[in-house]
Amino acid sequence: MVKLFVSYSHKDSLLKERLLDNLETQLKIRDFEYSWWHDSHLLPGEEWEEEILHKAAEADGALHLISPNFLGSDFIRDNEIKVFLEEPKFTIPVMLRKVPLKDHRIDWLTLDRRQIFTLDGADFSSIRGTNRIDEFTGKLASQMIDRIENL
Repeated sequence: MVKLFVSYSHKDSLLKERLLDNLETQLKIRDFEYSWWHDSHLLPGEEWEEEILHKAAEADGALHLISPNFLGSDFIRDNEIKVFLEEPKFTIPVMLRKVPLKDHRIDWLTLDRRQIFTLDGADFSSIRGTNRIDEFTGKLASQMIDRIENL
């Protein structure tokens, strides 16, 4: 069982849910055993920062849902991303919302050194129609499994 940590900006919560709902189906039909955690699993009264960093540390790897909000998040930049850069973990960056890849002024938190998943250059937020969403999440699921199995 692979433990995945989902890193995203709260401002992208609706998009995250839509992506994960579709991705979950695609992973299930491929019989891939995994669990994932994201901060919407936090319970009232938990020390959120401590719990997030604990779950990140115990995860095998992360799914980073990239957007302008993600790259602009102080908590992601100062805390979350470091867990996955300092330890021998895998990271799978997914373009949730369009960020210009060629703009050298953008701080990519070193994720620009990795292949970022898009569907023919399209980010998830721009995908329209059930067939295209299934194509996006289906290809992402296949590439995630390939990446994890080749570690």
